[in-house]
Order: sequence, then structure tokens, then C-alpha cells
Amino acid sequence: MQSMESTKEQFVSAIVFCLRHEGHDGDLDALARWALSPEDETPAPGDESLRVALVSGGATRIKSYVFESARLPEIRGASGLLDRINTEDTRRLWSDDAPDGLGCEDCLIYANGGEVLAFAPISRAAWLADKIEHLYARETLVAQSVAVWQSFTLRQLREGLLAGQETNAEVIKQLLGHNPADNKTFGSLVASLALARFRRREANHDLRDESVADSERPPRPPAHIETVPFARRCSSCERRGASVNARVADEERPLCEPCARKRVYGQMAKGDDSHAWRWYAEAGLTWKARPQSSWMTQFKEWIEEQPESVRDDYSTEGLRSAEDLSEIGEAAEPGGFVGMIYADGNNVGAQLERLATPTDYKEFAKALFDVTKHAVFTAIKRHLRENVAGGRKRERFLPFEILSIGGDDLLLIVPAHVALPVACDIAAEVEEGLRHHLLFTRAAGYEWERAQRCEHSDAQQLTSQSRVSLSAGVVIADAHTPVFYLEQLAEQLLKSAKHYARWLKRERGYYGGTIDFLALKSLTMISGTIEQFRAATQVRGNKRLHARPYTIAETRALLDSIARLKASGFPRNQLYRLRESLREGEGTERGAIDYLYFLTRNADKARQRIEQQWTPGHAPLPHPWREPLDGLGLRQTIWSDLVELYEFVPHEGQEENGDASVAD
Repeated sequence: MQSMESTKEQFVSAIVFCLRHEGHDGDLDALARWALSPEDETPAPGDESLRVALVSGGATRIKSYVFESARLPEIRGASGLLDRINTEDTRRLWSDDAPDGLGCEDCLIYANGGEVLAFAPISRAAWLADKIEHLYARETLVAQSVAVWQSFTLRQLREGLLAGQETNAEVIKQLLGHNPADNKTFGSLVASLALARFRRREANHDLRDESVADSERPPRPPAHIETVPFARRCSSCERRGASVNARVADEERPLCEPCARKRVYGQMAKGDDSHAWRWYAEAGLTWKARPQSSWMTQFKEWIEEQPESVRDDYSTEGLRSAEDLSEIGEAAEPGGFVGMIYADGNNVGAQLERLATPTDYKEFAKALFDVTKHAVFTAIKRHLRENVAGGRKRERFLPFEILSIGGDDLLLIVPAHVALPVACDIAAEVEEGLRHHLLFTRAAGYEWERAQRCEHSDAQQLTSQSRVSLSAGVVIADAHTPVFYLEQLAEQLLKSAKHYARWLKRERGYYGGTIDFLALKSLTMISGTIEQFRAATQVRGNKRLHARPYTIAETRALLDSIARLKASGFPRNQLYRLRESLREGEGTERGAIDYLYFLTRNADKARQRIEQQWTPGHAPLPHPWREPLDGLGLRQTIWSDLVELYEFVPHEGQEENGDASVAD
């Protein structure tokens, strides 16, 4: 891993390159080193008003491009193509590989997770921004991208966006509640670029730079591509006219060129035989895919890099990724169901704004991406084992699909029964991986009882936390459910989980991750939003028939509770009866009475153990009802959540009694 000091030297070289490119001379090395050392109180060894540019860009409205097709092969190809443009093609613009390339890769601060941030000479910044947008348009034809640039003085690099500007602190604080001039970090420059990107994405004029005349920077309207009104419609996206017949299995499917590129890229990245995309060349299309290694290939490489004790005879030879959701669903228990995990970082933006130097920014971004990727691969290795596909070939495959791993977010599909364990492990690995990192650590724990609704499961209370964690939305559904619909549900669940995480951080000092989930076993579709669905079906008077979202520890406790019931051979139909009594009871009394009766009919103490696990000593109400942590909302219960997940928590050697035919 590159050290912080070597990263600083890289950016010293980058700033010197940018200044010399503009014709400046003198001791530029000392000047650049001063600009990158805000802790050094010595005066500037030269002209601190010299300017360098920062270029920021990347794809925007990514989901509308990735999920415009309902089929997994096109979705896989679209996601992979965007990753390649971001991690390889944009990097070449700063190297000698591209025509008229900048020739200074040291200028790159970050190019991953769908975004690029880099230094540039002022005279080349507009060209680089245009080229970034041109790359996305040229390679995808339809994906939207935004790239902007702004120039900053060396003093601004050192002391923040408002360095040297006179401000009326009292008036500004009255208007905004804070004084932006107090933010003397490199993060304030990145925030300004983010605002410029937002303005451009919404088709507003670019923010003007005082160092460049308006005549030299005309407005750059975002690209707009017309759809031919009279044409055979693409069978994949159903938005554009078809231009080629793709042979998929034994049938021909009309595809537009953007969808054809997605399919070809996905097939090539996966390592399919060239015969699989021969139809593309035969159609006379000349675009070259140039795929980077797939997530499956990267997972294999990661396995080989692990110590022998970690690999644990985990063989990857001849192992391929799943063909489609059906193969992933076949590996689930019960079969035919998949789980989509959509996770995103908590508190990332706030931490980025506090980063003092470009060196800190690069280290922060790299550490977050590396830890997230490691956490995903670790969870996959821990919970997934190879399956064998049916048919003539009998191929070995791993039942997962990584759609994306960005800087602080990820989207993946796994068999339904491991979806929540995988989500919990990823979130926990990220927190543990970042907790001791200088840029992420928070030297304070939290009071367990004020943030968690289950008993303490750790041997030792943590005395520090990571300032950045992951929240996740997890949706479990039939493998034939359209991927774009799974993504929409998972996004809603993610927003719910992040909202709860913000409350816990603000009110209880808990910086950890949260999870919200939904299992669609008998329901195929939800009309309206998940919030509306829950309000209509899971609220009775002053009761809420669920306790979602959960923290990571609570989610694990919920899964453990289900495993305990299954290990005891508990009749499943009694769980359904308990849930119905909770739904039908007018007040808390009937549900509590039925629950107490439910507890007494237990010879092996499994239910009493669950009661103890979810009943802190200070709880004012008898289970199954609990007041929420804030004491202001509806009473809640875990038991409907437990029943909803019951079939998706396997237990080896279980023997269920009673009528198992009662459907959820």
C-alpha cells in the first residue's frame, strides 16, 4: 500500500507539472510542498496566488442506464462497462497512452467508484472534462455523464475555498448556522466541485472561473440522443429501435446497439466463447469491448492472494459465475429465491469535507474501497459454496452476482438464505477494517442499552468506533422477479436503514451500520412504496407489527432466534397463529396473553432464551411488545419479522412438527 508520505510526494510532482505546463518557473517544488502542508506555519516560498485546476467527473443517473434492461446479462455488462470506463479509460487521459494525453498520472487523486478527481493544468482542464463526458457517450451511446473543472490558488489548496477572503462571520452564522470560512480543508474545494457537477447535471450553466474569459468557456449542454420514432423496438430495454438481431441460446432477439454492447461486454468479461457474440461482428458493428476482469475473476485472484490458513482449501479452478438469477435461486434454501443487497456508506460526505489535504482524500477513498471490496469477498467465501449446474456440462459455479462495488456503496445478489448473514458480515468487516485507521477512527464507544434492543453479545464493549459504516437494504424475492424491481425495493429499504442510522448517531452516539429487509414469499409485487405498504398492513392502532430497521447486532440476534426455534423442532404453524393473534388483537393485552401462553408450551427453554435475548432489564412492557428507543413512536414487536424470515434461515438436521403447509 502506498504510504501517506509517498502520496504527498506524488501530488507535489503533480502540482509542479501543472504549474510548469502554464509557463511558471522558480522553486515550484517548495511552493507545491507548502501548499500541501497546512500544518507548516512558514510563509509561502513564492507566489501563493498561482493556480492549478481540479477536474471532477463521472457517470450520473447510473441506475437509469444499468437497469433500463430487465435481463441480468445486459445489467452485468452495463455495470462492468461503466467500471471499465471509470477505472481504465479515464485514467488514460492523464497518461501518455491516449492521443494528446496529459502525460502525468501523478495528477490522479482518485479514479474509482464511478468518479474521477485529478489535478490538471488550467489550459488542459476543459479538454479533460470534455473528454470524460465524450468517453461515456462514445462507449455506451446513452449513459449520461458529467465532468466539471475549477481552478484554485495554491493558498486555497492549503487553507480551503475561502482562503484570503474577508467575511462577516456573525452575519453568515446567523444566515447559515455556520461559517464556511471555518472550513480550511481540501474537502471544501471538492464540495465546490460537487455543487458544480450538480448544476451541470441539472442542465444549468457551468460555474464561471474568473481566470478564464466567458468567450473561452461557452456553456456545454448535456448530450441528448434522439430515438428513431418508427422502428422495431429493442427486446431488452424496450426504449430504442433495434439495430441488430442477437442470437441468445436458440432464439433471435432484436437489440438496439447500446443493449447489444452491454450483452457483448458482459459475455466477454465473463469469459464466454467468442461464438457467443459472433452475431455482433456479423452485423457489421465495429465497437470493441476491451473488457476488464470480471468480479468473479477478481474474487479468484483475491482467494489466491490469501494465506493458506485463510484459503482453507477453497478451490477456484474451473469455477465460473452464475449465468442468471435462476442459477442463484437454485442454490437457495428453499430453492427459487434470491436476495439483493444494496449497501451504502454512512457519514461519508461529512468526513470528506473535513479532509485537510489531497493526500488525505486519496488515502480515505482508497482505504474505503479496499476495505469494502475485501469485506464483500470475505463474506462470499464464508457463506457461499460451489454449486453444479444441471444439463450436459455439469459446470461448477458460485451463486452470486456483484453488480457494483463503488467507493462507499455496493450492489450484489446472492441466494436468499444467506442474504442477511452476508449483509451483516460485510457491514461488520467494513467497520472493523476502518475502526483503527487514523482517518476513520472515533475514540469513543457508545452505551449498548441506549442503541441496541437485544442483549450484549460481545465479550468486551468497544471503546472506539469507525466514523464510517454501512447501512443496507435487503430484499428477498422469487428468482424470476425483474432485477430493476428488486433494485427499487432495495433502495427504499436502504433509505429507511440510513434514516435510522442517522438518528442513532445523532441521539445515541452509535456510528455503526443498520439493516432494513423485506421478504416477498407470497407477494410478487407491492403497489406504492414500502412505507405505504407497511402503514396499510403492519400498523394496528398504537402497534407496529415489526421492529425494522435493525442494527447489525440486532439482525444477527434475530437470525439466531430463528435458528434456536428451528433447532428445538418448533411447530411452524404455531408461529403463524401467534402472528395472527398479534394482528387481530385490539390492544396489547391479548397479544401479551397469547405470547405468555406461547412461552409456557416450551419444554426445551428455547423460547425463554429468545425472550431473555430481546428483553433488556429496563424494558417497561412485557414481550412481545416494546416501546421504540425514542419512546415516542408506535409499540413494536420482533415476532412478525421472525416469521417473515423463518423459512430463509436453514438449520441442519431440523425436524419440524405440526402443519408445515400453512403459507406465509
